[in-house]
Amino acid sequence: MYDMKGRPCVSANTRRSPGSGGGSKAEGFAASMESGPLWWAICAFVFLLQAVLVFRHEPFVDEWQALQIAVQSPDMAILLENLTYEGHPPLWHLFLRAIAVLAGPYLALPVAALVLGFATQYLILFRSPFPRHLRLLIALSEFVLFEFNTVSRSYTLGVMLVFLAVALWDRRRLFWIAIVLLPLTDFLFGVISVFIVWFRWRERDIWWPGAAAWVVAGVFAAWTVLPAPDVVPVYRPSDHDITGLIVWMARVSAVMLPYQVGDHGPQWDMPLPVAASMILWLPFIAICFVQTRGRFEDRVAIFAFLGLLLVFFVALYALMNRHVMLVGILLIVLQWRAVKQGHDLHLLFRAWLWIIAAMGLVTAGIALSRPFDTAPQAARKIRQLGLSEAHWAVYPAQHGQGISAMTGIRFEKIGRDCMQDVIRWDRRMEFDDTGELSAWLVQRSAKQGTFYFLGSSALPPSSVIRELARVPAGYDGKRYFLYRIGDGEREFADRLPACLPEMRALTDRPAI
Repeated sequence: MYDMKGRPCVSANTRRSPGSGGGSKAEGFAASMESGPLWWAICAFVFLLQAVLVFRHEPFVDEWQALQIAVQSPDMAILLENLTYEGHPPLWHLFLRAIAVLAGPYLALPVAALVLGFATQYLILFRSPFPRHLRLLIALSEFVLFEFNTVSRSYTLGVMLVFLAVALWDRRRLFWIAIVLLPLTDFLFGVISVFIVWFRWRERDIWWPGAAAWVVAGVFAAWTVLPAPDVVPVYRPSDHDITGLIVWMARVSAVMLPYQVGDHGPQWDMPLPVAASMILWLPFIAICFVQTRGRFEDRVAIFAFLGLLLVFFVALYALMNRHVMLVGILLIVLQWRAVKQGHDLHLLFRAWLWIIAAMGLVTAGIALSRPFDTAPQAARKIRQLGLSEAHWAVYPAQHGQGISAMTGIRFEKIGRDCMQDVIRWDRRMEFDDTGELSAWLVQRSAKQGTFYFLGSSALPPSSVIRELARVPAGYDGKRYFLYRIGDGEREFADRLPACLPEMRALTDRPAI
């Protein structure tokens, strides 16, 4: 056991309890950090690294989408209408909208990540009951340092609120502020809030006005995400077979070892190699089991959350690494509460913290050595070619979103005869392969004239399809291919209307 400043408590129970790690090298490292100046220097390094990662990060399409809905929606009615195609409650969008008023639209994402990321790091480093070396490991973990504090999404807000809730556990009324806001952040955070409220009920410590506000917030959040009649989810529906289970195992394995790698090296949101993906979920399950031994509520919470995710994978659609990594956050939060109640930390849990911290530093190195998304390079290439005013089409629909947000270029939404910057997930044309896509583009140019196309994969060259440039992928794995479609004898003549004419334009665009 450790006191609130991270100093080992001298007791036979703490020294000798099985699996507590007493007398280990890790505790020696913890003792070496008792010096005030050293601890403050380490904390300063964490905050500095977090800030550098935030301002070095290039947003990807989901981040741009949230910002564009928040800023370009002219009023709250249209903002809420847009969310019926998104599946996310409005709190994150309102937060971005407020920051954009103060800092401008293009600083809203990094400022939001910085404010919330610093708050999360403060709670971990200065308010958590863990020994100091474990606080440092949590702060440097891939989940905290990069996944939720660098990539600026609603999860950034949700993770901060979860840590705030457990930090305010003993503040009977203030605690409920975080709990009321959680359902307004995302569905999965609403589920976590259910577990937390259940814990309070089991402790016979419910403040009923706060609980009532939480119910109202949950109902309102559910109402805001009721899907529009013509919504088409971006995720591929589940096949309702063992495939969902296999993908679930792969994603949970990435929680055990959060090193994301594709066919050509490190790639965000990709699973581990097949062998690791089919094995590493087992030790994570073992950690969850041994670390919740003797704590009925905690064991129910962690395994119910894992089970809920499995239902998503098998019955609805597969989630991404970033969604499943919330299991890791939940496990840490459960141990935060357990340590305050006098429970020990198992050696396996401690070992896992070392692993996720090492992967956090590896990911930070990747993020500092290469761009996250290369949309800025693609936008610069379009300008260098003098094609900013040309007619552009895009496929997949969201692939040009960052370019639209940074430059104002709108792209034809294939099959809808309209121009888009903000994406609406409604009915859209889909192609099974590049052959089908190429045939459609050639047919379009024969009817309408020469235009330009932005794609995510290479097209077979022909007399009508000419590649102009390609931009290699960043850490998110998205490549950009620029093409001229047509024989050049006549340009695309029609001026297509905006897909969402009511949306405002972004202003004060950044230099690219």
